[in-house]
Amino acid sequence: MDNLSVYQHISKALRSFDEKQRKVLIYLYGLKGGKRHSLEEISNRLNASPGKILSVEKQALRRLRHPRLCKPLAQMLEKRETEIWSALSGSGSLVYKNQLSIQASEQLPGELLVAIKCIYGTLEGWLSENSCETANAWFRSKYPYKEVLKVLDKLEEMYDVASFPIPIGILAQTLQIDTQLLELAVNLLTNHFGIYKGYVARVPIAARTLRAVRFHLILSHYYSNDYVPMRQLIKDYKQIYSDDDLTFIDAEIAMHARPHLFLRLGELGWSGVGTEIVQGSCFDSGDGLALSDSDRDKKKYFFKRPRSGVPTIEIIRECLASRGACRISEINRYVMEKTNARLSPAGVGPILAQKGDFIRLAPGVYGLPDQYSHVDPVTATSDLLLRKKDCSLYIIARYAGEPLNSYPLWTPAMEWKWCSWAEELSIRKRYESKWFHSLLFIAEPRLWPSPDSEQVLWEFKKQAVGYYQFNEDLRQPIWRKIPTLRDVFTVAVCARCFRAMNWFKINRIFGQFLTDQNAAPVLALLIALDVIEPSDHWQKPHNIGPNVDDIVSMLSNDLHRKGSIQWNDEIGLALRNHLRAVSRREDLGWVDAGELEILIGTLDNAQVSRQIADGELLSEIECDPVLNDYEDTSTDQPQKQLKLPF
Repeated sequence: MDNLSVYQHISKALRSFDEKQRKVLIYLYGLKGGKRHSLEEISNRLNASPGKILSVEKQALRRLRHPRLCKPLAQMLEKRETEIWSALSGSGSLVYKNQLSIQASEQLPGELLVAIKCIYGTLEGWLSENSCETANAWFRSKYPYKEVLKVLDKLEEMYDVASFPIPIGILAQTLQIDTQLLELAVNLLTNHFGIYKGYVARVPIAARTLRAVRFHLILSHYYSNDYVPMRQLIKDYKQIYSDDDLTFIDAEIAMHARPHLFLRLGELGWSGVGTEIVQGSCFDSGDGLALSDSDRDKKKYFFKRPRSGVPTIEIIRECLASRGACRISEINRYVMEKTNARLSPAGVGPILAQKGDFIRLAPGVYGLPDQYSHVDPVTATSDLLLRKKDCSLYIIARYAGEPLNSYPLWTPAMEWKWCSWAEELSIRKRYESKWFHSLLFIAEPRLWPSPDSEQVLWEFKKQAVGYYQFNEDLRQPIWRKIPTLRDVFTVAVCARCFRAMNWFKINRIFGQFLTDQNAAPVLALLIALDVIEPSDHWQKPHNIGPNVDDIVSMLSNDLHRKGSIQWNDEIGLALRNHLRAVSRREDLGWVDAGELEILIGTLDNAQVSRQIADGELLSEIECDPVLNDYEDTSTDQPQKQLKLPF
């Protein structure tokens, strides 16, 4: 039955009404496709007060509720139930209570509105009778009403304890429900949550949350199971999202505050957590959510200490622009001279490391992107690196498995230059020949930009006198430094990216001294977990192990679910039990089984576990206060054993 027949039925009934009652209904509801008028317009047209108009409307509707007239209208509404719902919901699954009047006036024909008011009294009455209802909306769903309510309760419980934003697919896995059911539940809780590009976030969704989601999408679609330097990540962001005037500090804050989505890999850059689960492309910027609004979590007023003179970063930029590549020590002296020793040189290092305005050309050597962004990966060299310290770092890094071009100036040509320099050094000072012999051991003359005859000569020298002389034993047992479970997870993610791992790279990841031996306990635990293969010496490369994907996936899901991972939680207990079971294996390579057993026993100690959770024994990256705002979920109750996937 179409609108005309409904109108005909109502029109026939209206013939027995007086003229004012007919006109009030026609003007108010726009019957037969006519224009709907406001109460004020009708009042002026009929020369009656608004109160009188409403009184006449009630009289007319009361007469339409006569059983003889009401029964056909009820039958019509029953047949057109789907049409009414589609008009109110916009062909969706729900109708928000705060938008009902707008949707009704714009979408629903006047004839049906009159019929609904006759039978149900109000539009709200019809919705409550013909759909499910919550505090915010009416909805229709293929899922049972009680099941939807259970999901709503779970989401409300997670509001204060879970880490957001969360990819909707991961949250659905955590709650063990369908994605469609989760989307419905989130849409029913608009006062708590919102969905932005496939991620569930708390409302209001502030600019930093939007940025975090966008960064995670970029990492998921372009660098899944990989890492990317911050400079490249910001470049990709600006190419995709033109509505945000992003700065380096904006990017750091957005990712650093959300460890359940991002892993900082020190100077290497950033990696995403759970990126393999995020599916579909959402790289449109026309979502209507403006980033130009000021951050909602920033205080209304804030004060900065007044500064005089040129900022330190500008002085550093001036130094590098005038002198080219420089060591940190040289930059420190330049800053001291320019400021008459008013500024401490201690602040130069963090600025160089954290700002995106500079390039690390080699350990301790920096330059400007404008000058060194296109360094030739084969022929670039620098006399700055012709020192024993720089040569030593290169030797131990290459022996550990780091590739050429780990830094822009670590090139084949620079290796050739080092070998020539070290040969001269060994001739002048025979007791310093270890640099020459060790360089030859790790060198690859076939890659040098030199004549073939030169390559053949150096290959002969390599075979004749090339042997490694920088081997060191561990200065302390591996159980003296307790790695956090997040440390282990971070290195496992990197191992999967690089298909190998070594102690030098771990120090780069955590921003430690490049020759620090505290990476050994992490390597030992990863060997025991079969994330990496054992080696006969801790300084050698460790290839990827069979359990790396299972470990990363398991810890990634737990990190998404809880926002933190610790040795004293459920998953930590499962890993500790697994470590105890394998600690007496004979195929652990350089790892001493007795020391490994002590290390695992230390992890089992409840007090030490709490110290780890509280940040007392964390590595540098874990000691950041931003990463330790999560409540310690440890209890004295026996923990449930988690079944590992390997």
